[in-house]
Formats: sequence, C-alpha cells, structure tokens
Amino acid sequence: SLVASLEDDVRRLRIESGAHRQRSASAEALLKEALDKLQHAQLAGPLALAERRAAEAAAAAEAQLDETRERLLANEAREKALDAEVAHMRGERGAFAKRLGIAEQGLASVKDEAAGVAAEAEAALTREQQAREAAERTLAD
Repeated sequence: SLVASLEDDVRRLRIESGAHRQRSASAEALLKEALDKLQHAQLAGPLALAERRAAEAAAAAEAQLDETRERLLANEAREKALDAEVAHMRGERGAFAKRLGIAEQGLASVKDEAAGVAAEAEAALTREQQAREAAERTLAD
C-alpha cells in the first residue's frame, strides 16, 4: 500500500508537472506576445514620427514647388510682355527710320532746289551786272 500510495503521488506529481509545463508554455507565449507588441509599439513610435516628418517634408517640398511654378509663370508672363514691348519699339523704330528717310530725302530735295535757285539768282545777278556794265560802256561811248 505504501508503494501504491507512492505511485499515486508520482502520477499526481507528473500530472501537476504537465499542467505546470502547459501553464509555463502559455505564460511564455503570452510573454513573447507582449514583448512582440512592446517591440512593435517601440518601433511604431519612431516609425510614425519618421512618417510624419516625411509627410511634412513632402508638403513643404510641394509648397516650394508650387511657389516656384508660380514664379516661373510670372517670369514667363513678364518675358512675353517684354517681347511684345520690344516688338512694338522695333515697329516704332522702323516707322521713325522711314519718316527720317523721307525727311532726309525732302531735305536733300530742298537743298537741291535751294542750290538751283541760288545758281539761277547768281546767274541773273551776273547777267544784270554784265548788262549794267554794257550799259555803262554804251553811255561812256
């Protein structure tokens, strides 16, 4: 009976030992799961911070890109306005050059006409002087 009692104690201890092993395995699994969650939470914090910073940097870059596009469009508009102004000035310069050419031709014509009138006046004066000299000689004779 002592042997039977000892065998019962051994069986009971084995059963308790198995139950303890199962509880230990469950506790280890729960501990591992908790450690995994903790590690994930620890990684998620810096990851979330990095993602937030990346999103902020992307938003800042997008804003800067939009600003650069606006400046580019404004510069292109100014360039077109300046091109139009240059074309207008070239047109005015061409018209001015044409008027200047016409004025120079008119001046040359006036100079030619004045030279012709002066030559005719000189010739008339010379003829008049010759006629006077001839008249004086006739009177003197």
